[in-house]
Amino acid sequence: MLRSAKDIQRCPVYAAEGNVGDVEALFFDDESWKVRYLVVKACGLLANRRVLTSPELIGCLDREAGVL
Repeated sequence: MLRSAKDIQRCPVYAAEGNVGDVEALFFDDESWKVRYLVVKACGLLANRRVLTSPELIGCLDREAGVL
C-alpha cells in the first residue's frame, strides 16, 4: 500500500519494550523507488543516536494513532 513519506517521518517507533524513537528520514532505492532504510532517532539508552533499520522489520503503520 502506498503511503506518503510525510505520513511516516516523525512517526514514533514502538517495540515490545515501548517507544524506541522516531523516524527521522527515509532512504529510497533510486531505481525502484522502494524504501530501503529508515533512519530512527533513538531515545532512552541510545538517546541522540541514529539507527539505520530495514522497513521489513517494521510491522505496520497505525495511521489513526500515528505510530509504527
